Amino acid sequence: MNIIDETEEAIEEITQHPVARWDSAAVIPGPYAYESWGMPPHPIRDDYSYPNHLIPTEWSREDAMAVIDKTPPEVVRRARCCGTPENVASQLQPYIEAIPESNPAGSTSSTTPASSAAAASATRTPRSTTCSTRATTCGR
Repeated sequence: MNIIDETEEAIEEITQHPVARWDSAAVIPGPYAYESWGMPPHPIRDDYSYPNHLIPTEWSREDAMAVIDKTPPEVVRRARCCGTPENVASQLQPYIEAIPESNPAGSTSSTTPASSAAAASATRTPRSTTCSTRATTCGR
């Protein structure tokens, strides 16, 4: 998941949303990410690992909200590419360039930050629709 919007203020608002915070905490790649980021221990458990410990149907709303309350927006920013279309494109460009030339799907000859931003902008869901859907899902 990437968080893309037109202004830094809008990005900041989204990083504070409970769904973005839950998602960033729940799918952290492993137990040492928080430590490497200089953050307190993982809010779910010190040795948390998504594939080993997260069974979504076993979480009550109250337990999930407790994790969200312990997950600062900074975790969202570290776990996701966040920014304007141009900023996110520049964050992703090194990954695009790292695709081996031998990979037919990985040709980077016509992919630049500007073309990536244009593609992201052209396919982006309007923010109000996305947030509305997320809020409805979170409230269940």
